[in-house]
Amino acid sequence: NNTTSSSNSTEVDAEVPAPSAAQNDTAHRTEALQKTLQEHSIQHVSDKALAELVAAFVDMPDEQQTRAHGFFCHVLSQNYCTPATLLTVVEERVQEHHGRTDTPSPDDALGLLLASVLTADHLSLKQIFSGLQAANQADLYLRIVQCLHTTHGYSEDKLLQLHESSGIDVLTLLPSSRRTSANASDLLLRFGLRFLLPHLALEEQLLQEMQMRFGDGFVLGDARRALLKWVKENVKSINAKVLFAFASATFTLVFDRVTNADNEPSTLTAEKKTAEKALLQAIAPLMKPLAGEDVGRQMHIVYALQTFCHSKGFPKGLMLRLTMLLYDLDVVDEPAWLKWKEEINEQYPGKGDALISVNEYLNWMETAETDEDEDED
Repeated sequence: NNTTSSSNSTEVDAEVPAPSAAQNDTAHRTEALQKTLQEHSIQHVSDKALAELVAAFVDMPDEQQTRAHGFFCHVLSQNYCTPATLLTVVEERVQEHHGRTDTPSPDDALGLLLASVLTADHLSLKQIFSGLQAANQADLYLRIVQCLHTTHGYSEDKLLQLHESSGIDVLTLLPSSRRTSANASDLLLRFGLRFLLPHLALEEQLLQEMQMRFGDGFVLGDARRALLKWVKENVKSINAKVLFAFASATFTLVFDRVTNADNEPSTLTAEKKTAEKALLQAIAPLMKPLAGEDVGRQMHIVYALQTFCHSKGFPKGLMLRLTMLLYDLDVVDEPAWLKWKEEINEQYPGKGDALISVNEYLNWMETAETDEDEDED
């Protein structure tokens, strides 16, 4: 240990003593540092020592890991290191293991550790999310949340509320190219955490209702009233996520039943084009009373269209046809389209391809609106 004298105490940059042959136990390193902490007035645990401790922790048997949780919480509570430093060391440990198959993944052990650190109020869920999102550590983050749920007794409602109050969107854990409802659903199902994205379940339920209400020989008025009645009875409040789910379900129904009915979405016959338009005209106007004149809500319909087309690989003309229909049906007005055009939002994938598909039409839309304003003057 390196020691520097001060007027009242000894400052030790604690390093981890190497284990002797007789003490070649992974727990030795934490025991040695624990002794150091007790015998000296420690003010700092170096990054190197912390990395050694985390490495030793991962290799410990389960029962020793559980006891070590308290040790790490003690280190943090005494300000021997910062929570941010511990999180960085954990990220680096996981990254070192990436791609290896010769040793078990450290995610389980480190997920339990960070969950314990969180419950002791040394780190917030938002801090953990921000750090692991930047480090592309989706599995580790979801393992932490899983531990909070299964080990620490956090209810589904509490975890959902924590995410919402912290402004955490778990969809952004996925790389932009894979940020679709289907991929998010698969990832969350793997950890038993699908409840974190309730709009995914809502989207599936809405799609089932639409398939039933707008089946063969449907009566337009009856079908619309039944669907709106279902929404009122099953949705507590209309928000952006509900609109996104409604729009996504609508586009899925149109695509599956018409556009891709013959598994050739890029082959658009006149008959298919007419059927696609008719089905969208039947359902899309129901979005208007849900979104109202609110530009932000209308933009979520556009983002749902962008994300949907991205998930299907942007079949030729699909984005443009649905854009034109949504505009002609007054579901999404010109201000929302133009704001979407200029906005940079990496949460939703496919913006570049979407703009290429509709940019010429949006330019026409802007010019047409300008001409109308001049004529009114």
